[in-house]
Amino acid sequence: MRETKLKQILRAAVCAVAACALTVSLLPLAGCSDETVEPEATLQTSDPIAVDVQAKTIEIDVKGVGESGKANLMRYEANEYQSADPWKGLNAEKTSSGEAVGVYDCGTEQHFSIPRYTDSGKDYLYSKYYVEQNGTLLAGPYYATQVEPLSDTKVRLDVGSKKGAAFAIGTEDVNTLKDLDANWANFVLNAADYLQGNEDGQGNPIDNAGRDDLISFECNGQNYYFKKASVEKLDGLVAACSKDNMNVQLVLFGAYGDLSAWPKALRFDGVPQDMTLGYNTSSPAGRDYWVAFLEFLAQRYSKSRSAGLVHNFVIGNEIDFPFRYHLIMPDHTTDAKGVETYTRVPVDTYMEEYSRELRLANLAVKKYSSQMSVGTSFTHYWAKNFMECKGLDDTSNHYVNSFPSKELLDWLCTHEAARGNYDWCLAPHPYGYRNVHANTIGWDMIGAEEKGMLTGDFNTSPYLTTSNLEILQMYLEQEQCRFNGNVRNVYLTETGISSYKGTKGHQRAQAANIAIYYYRAACLDCVKSLEYWPVIEPQNYMDGNPNYNMGLVDRTGETKPAYKLWKKIDSHDSLKAAEKYMKYASFVRDGEEYSVKEGNIKSYKDFMTAIESDFDWDAAWDEKKFVRQEVQGGSGAPGFLRDAWHAIKGLLP
Repeated sequence: MRETKLKQILRAAVCAVAACALTVSLLPLAGCSDETVEPEATLQTSDPIAVDVQAKTIEIDVKGVGESGKANLMRYEANEYQSADPWKGLNAEKTSSGEAVGVYDCGTEQHFSIPRYTDSGKDYLYSKYYVEQNGTLLAGPYYATQVEPLSDTKVRLDVGSKKGAAFAIGTEDVNTLKDLDANWANFVLNAADYLQGNEDGQGNPIDNAGRDDLISFECNGQNYYFKKASVEKLDGLVAACSKDNMNVQLVLFGAYGDLSAWPKALRFDGVPQDMTLGYNTSSPAGRDYWVAFLEFLAQRYSKSRSAGLVHNFVIGNEIDFPFRYHLIMPDHTTDAKGVETYTRVPVDTYMEEYSRELRLANLAVKKYSSQMSVGTSFTHYWAKNFMECKGLDDTSNHYVNSFPSKELLDWLCTHEAARGNYDWCLAPHPYGYRNVHANTIGWDMIGAEEKGMLTGDFNTSPYLTTSNLEILQMYLEQEQCRFNGNVRNVYLTETGISSYKGTKGHQRAQAANIAIYYYRAACLDCVKSLEYWPVIEPQNYMDGNPNYNMGLVDRTGETKPAYKLWKKIDSHDSLKAAEKYMKYASFVRDGEEYSVKEGNIKSYKDFMTAIESDFDWDAAWDEKKFVRQEVQGGSGAPGFLRDAWHAIKGLLP
């Protein structure tokens, strides 16, 4: 027995060494580098105003605007608006006259070149442009869509798998990420833990100069400050992940908790302090704080792999729930009995404020890297909002007074794209219809059959879940949703499946439904990553509901079957590892049960068509998409080497 086992170990070791030799022969030759990125392709645009920001100048082309006569090319700050602009957000009564930067001959093609920086260091990268004739708006606004970056470091690493994991700062565990062989890491930040205001919540000035516990950063000719302890902790996490060839994303959740150092300029008037705050960029000071925050992060995480790299920043959390997660609103009122009334702002107002956050963030990160991007986060309430799905009145509970996610995305795809399109991405949270249960696909089908809550039509489906995620692919394939002709990237930064009561059956059903989710998402071309959330069961999750057991590790520290499956889900043994759990997933459609027991579920592909749609699963289903692919130039071991090493470890005494 001992001799046989030794032969097995030696055989696995020989295979691993041979694979190493093959990999070395495939690596780039000395002198070639995977650490820098080639310049991005020129944006294909037919916009009447095209803005290209270069190192020292801003180059603007205007074509075909107006019919005759002279007009002015006008520059406005991001939070300022020409009087005829229909989308002003909270600044509807605060129009500006702007600044003329050139005279344009209407109807012609004309080029303008203007300085990018002022003598004091202000960067006009963040400005927008209109064409006006005698006070009449002819075109605009348009923002920069081309930016010459300060760094050519490759911040989006070549990885072989879509598999990853997500952690809130304070619960993070890099060793777990490594043990899971994750290629993607997602960290959720409370913005209030990082930015130190130069003023307090009442607007009183704070002198931060010379403080040892802060990091100073100059932006637009002003000094801003960041909390050293929090930043250095984040530095360590990002660097550790980058060195292990993981792509890192940061979710700028919002500001909540201790807001004593959170500047007044970034707060909205009349906002209760027990809610997660959105970022107020409607004032000059708030706008500049926000730009400084993003520039600080982008500059810090675009240097090198050893220092740590971030490729994507998700702006806010679940923005379709403004009262809970991204509060943007004017004053609320309190009656004589002390009862507060909250009014949700119209979608145009809300999205103008949010889209300004997103646009400024994009310009800030593009200043440092052409590969950096920004994304928007939303829940699984898709074509209907929470209240419509639950049959509630709009005023019954302001915390759930939400928007349909699709409505917000439609807004970005139309209104925001018309101001100069850019590569914002999506970070949805497609939880199940009843996400407390382990057999997610079974409960999703109950929602579909009995309630009409899931369909295969992106125009009508109230929910977007792990069972009909393909409708997002079809939605993004629409011409009006694309960027530069390409389908936008999707990063699944938060989704978990519960093990419900925690019985052996429920834990195995959790594993089966995680496999269904992974295989579905892995086959969608728009999906670039799946960061499972939460890896470790929170002690007090969803108001302490004991059945929200979505972790791969339970509250005692014990790993569930789902943990072991997630480790192998992108290995060459993926389907073999998942097959033993398949019998724990089932659903009913048109009165017929679909399960392994009934004989009509023979592979995980059979689960893909539970919700009927026009999506072509025969064309999309490809087992190669499940498996970690080999990449050149990465520091992490390729998938087959990791498989060989795990085979050796499994045989060792």
